Amino acid sequence: MKKPLFLFLTLTFMAVSSIEAQDVKKNIEDDFVEMQSAIIKKDFEKSVGFMADEIFTVVPKDQMASILEMTFSNPQMEIVLSLPENINISEPQKEGDKYYAILSFPNIQKLRMLDTSGLPLGKDNEMVKGMHENFVAVAGEENVSFDDETHFFTVTVNQKAVAISENGKDGWKYLNYDKTQAAVLGPLLPPAIVEKLQ
Repeated sequence: MKKPLFLFLTLTFMAVSSIEAQDVKKNIEDDFVEMQSAIIKKDFEKSVGFMADEIFTVVPKDQMASILEMTFSNPQMEIVLSLPENINISEPQKEGDKYYAILSFPNIQKLRMLDTSGLPLGKDNEMVKGMHENFVAVAGEENVSFDDETHFFTVTVNQKAVAISENGKDGWKYLNYDKTQAAVLGPLLPPAIVEKLQ
């Protein structure tokens, strides 16, 4: 094969591979954002449809939507979520019979505690103090703030999630990975993926 033709074919293959990789990452991001959007809109049945089957070995699928409903409908807690931005997605890699990609992004959550009449509790409340200590333990002091006027905590954490696909191209499902639950979530994933999540 002549060198110019070989070089042309090589460059063409590299360009096509790069475009395919970008398309895969876009699929991963688009579906993940759609899942998060469903949670924000409290469409929990839809959001559960995007979750990886692995998580249902811990919490049965038919109970997951109910758990989300209870969490976000708790009359003593108001939670405000925002769509993830600046999502970094690793190259998908095959482990066993599935493909895995790791998503990393800053996750900003706002929440406040409410009393039985629906009024926000201030930082002098014992329950609020306990929440503050928990947030600091998980996210670090520099990533936790409390607004004295609105009584909202703002907590920023570097969140990770794992996208899982049968074919490495589409049909991605997601498993949010929290280091505080590593003992439960770790066994659901291949060791090579867990190592990258540390």
